[in-house]
Order: sequence, then structure tokens, then C-alpha cells
Amino acid sequence: MKTKYLSLLIAGLALFAASCKKTSFHPTTRDAVVDTAVDVYAAGYITANNGRGGVTEVAAYWKNGVITRLTDSLSFCEAKGIAVVGTDVYVVGYISNLTNPFNENAVLWKNGVATKLSPDSTASEATFIGVLGTDVYIGGLIHDVISQTANSTSYGSQPVYWKNGVPNLLPNATSITAIAFNGSDVYMAGSIVSPNKFTGIGMGNGSVAAYWKNGALADTLGYPAAYLPAYSSSANAIAVSGSNVYTAGVTDIYQPEMWQNGTPTILANTTESSIAAGIATNGTDVYVVGMSGNFNIATYWKNNEPTALSVGALSMTNSFAQAIALNGNDIYVTAQVKHASDQNYASYYWKNGVSVELSAGTGTGAYVKSIALAPKN
Repeated sequence: MKTKYLSLLIAGLALFAASCKKTSFHPTTRDAVVDTAVDVYAAGYITANNGRGGVTEVAAYWKNGVITRLTDSLSFCEAKGIAVVGTDVYVVGYISNLTNPFNENAVLWKNGVATKLSPDSTASEATFIGVLGTDVYIGGLIHDVISQTANSTSYGSQPVYWKNGVPNLLPNATSITAIAFNGSDVYMAGSIVSPNKFTGIGMGNGSVAAYWKNGALADTLGYPAAYLPAYSSSANAIAVSGSNVYTAGVTDIYQPEMWQNGTPTILANTTESSIAAGIATNGTDVYVVGMSGNFNIATYWKNNEPTALSVGALSMTNSFAQAIALNGNDIYVTAQVKHASDQNYASYYWKNGVSVELSAGTGTGAYVKSIALAPKN
């Protein structure tokens, strides 16, 4: 992404109302709740009738399974990340409109009020958020037009993170996917350009999983010895405990893995179609969530021991665990499940294996992306 695009982003910050509903509650920072009684917040979107014979996406969050819409059905909107601090709730995602659904804008909703993170002339989306003191970090993508014809537009994507609304780039990044804090240190996960090249017409360098500390590349994350290195990988999640940095991610053709300080471990009971999406730690215990096996079963791993999630007798084929949060010894996992009866997706969170459905309200399907915990009022 050229420098001029960053200048446009800085100049184009705009505050606007987006059919938002305000809600008052008293949360604390994500993954850092110390109370045993917590409220569970999740962010994502539902599909709903747009009133014009079509279906649109409505950004939403849930509190203990009850939905609050952040937008109406006149826009394509998704919420992808959530963090809660004090009396403030932060949700990030993107918003577009029915007339041009591909012109997306990254958005931060703070207590129901939406702020665009890029001008309307620049397509973008926000995918995760973290709050450290008074600093708000949001990660995402800027979509640059590569080519355009009368019938189609081709986009390229530049990873970016915003700190207090100001966009920044990370060295060599091809993706930025997650954030974690350790004291005043800020860690981000993603991927960089790989030194290995693919072979074939039009194919160039791939990507390799990596993480950054305070804006500087800290480590690239290699494959296990049994894997050939000439394939792409990305770290999808990151957690820091003391001097240990844990990341989890995916590879192009191999099983997903987790890394401790750069040392890889292949996740148990996985295939090349499996995915590692989230990670959390509690002391020396390391938890990873994602989907496992050829039938895509929502799963979490504790110290690399897999546990498949379930909802009564419901088939969990085509299910995907997206996020995890810990409260002491309590494990909270969110996932979406495709219902065979109507082919719509429903979303759930599990507390220690017991499921709670995240209602779609009047929508036809629910898709959860992230989770946060807060002490009960």
C-alpha cells in the first residue's frame, strides 16, 4: 500500500450514525475477567430479509445469548471483533450498502456509536480489536483496486492496524490477524512474504506465519521438520504468558499447528482441511480452537488434546469454533454450526462443554466471530 493511501485514511476519519442501538453494561478487558460470575459477550452478524426480496447481513453482538443489532437491514455489515473495558464496549467490523456492497468501510462501534476508519473512497474492513490503557488497536485490511472493467473489479489487500484511529503498517506483513498484550508490550500475529517461491505460471512468493513485538518483526514461524517449507502459512491467533509467546495457525496443504516461542507442534486429530483459529493460556495450559478432521467439527485442544464440541443430538458436521476466552478454570468457546434441516448457520457458546444458542432473532442465520467476558452487574 502506497503512503498516499495512509494519508487518505488519516484525513478521511468520519463519525456517523449507523442505525445503532446503545446498551449500558459494565464489562472488563477481554480474557482478563477475575470474577467467577460473568456475562458472556459475542460479536458477529445475522442474515436477514432486506425487505426487497433479498438477504443482507446485519452486524450484531450477544449478551448471554440475547441479540442486539448494531445495524439495520439496509446495509451489508459484519461485526468481527469485540473488547470491553470499564463501562465501554468496543466492536469492530465493516459496513457497506445495498447499492454497492463491495465498497466496504472498516468501522468501530463504541457503545453503539459507529466511526468509520477509512474514507468512503477506500474499501477496508476491521477484523480484530485490543485495548491497552487508553490506546485502542484495531487490525484489518485496506482493499486497493488492481484492475477494473465494465463487469468486474479486482482488489488487492494490504494489512493494516489502526492505533487510536491512525493507520500503520507492519514490516513485510501479508496479513495481520490477532493481537495480545504483555504488560506494555504489544504483540501481533499474521504472516510475511515467504522466501520460498511456488512454481508454475504466474506464481510467486507465498507467505510464512510470523509475529511482531511493538511493531518490529519478532520471529517467523517455521514448519515441523516433516513438512516441506515451500508452502504458505499464517498465524491466526496469539497469546502471551510470561516469557512465552504462543501462536496458532494454518498451512496451505498441511495440518494446522501451534507454536511456542517459534517451536511448532502439529495439532492432534487434524487433516489438511483443519483450521486453528483462536488461542488462550491459563498458567502452563494452552488452549486452541478451530475445526478438525475431514468433516469440519468444531473442536478445542487443551495441551494438544482435542475435545469435539456438541449440541445435543445435532450433527456437528460443518461446524467451526472461532474464539475462546478463559475465566479461571472455566472455558468459553464460540462456534457456528450448519443445520442440515434448512442449511442455515446457528451460533453457540459453550461453557465447559454446555452449549447456549446465540439467537438470530428475526434473522435466518447467525455467525459468531469473537467473544469477551465481563463481570455480572
